[in-house]
Amino acid sequence: MVKFILVISCLLITACLPTSESAFRVRGDIQDQFGKPLEKCSLKVYLESIDRLIEQKEVGSRFLETIVIQPKIRNYILSVTCDDSEDRFVSDVFQLGSIEHYKQPVDLGIIKLQTNERSMGSDSID
Repeated sequence: MVKFILVISCLLITACLPTSESAFRVRGDIQDQFGKPLEKCSLKVYLESIDRLIEQKEVGSRFLETIVIQPKIRNYILSVTCDDSEDRFVSDVFQLGSIEHYKQPVDLGIIKLQTNERSMGSDSID
C-alpha cells in the first residue's frame, strides 16, 4: 500500500511540474543595401511583455538558429544588427513557445541593413 501511495504521489507531482524549456528556430539572409552579404552579425531575442533580452547569438549572413525559450507561448521580438552597419532590423511580434515554430522555422527573409559603403558605380564628385 505504501508503494502504491508513493507511485501515485510521484505521478501527480511530475504531472504538475512544467516542462523546463521550449525552442524555436529562426532563419534569415542578411545583406547590405546593394545585396552584398553582411557577416559578423548579432541576432537578439526579446520577451515583448518586459522588453527583456532573452538570447543573443552571433550569426553570419545566412543563418538558421535554434533558440531555447520558456515552455509557455509568449510574444517575442527579434532584432538583427551587424558590425558593418549602424542600422538595426526589428521584427514584428511573434507568438512562440509551441512546437510549430521548431518544425517550421520563423523566416525573417532577406534583411537589408544600410552600410556606409558606396556602390561601385555611384561614386561621383559633388
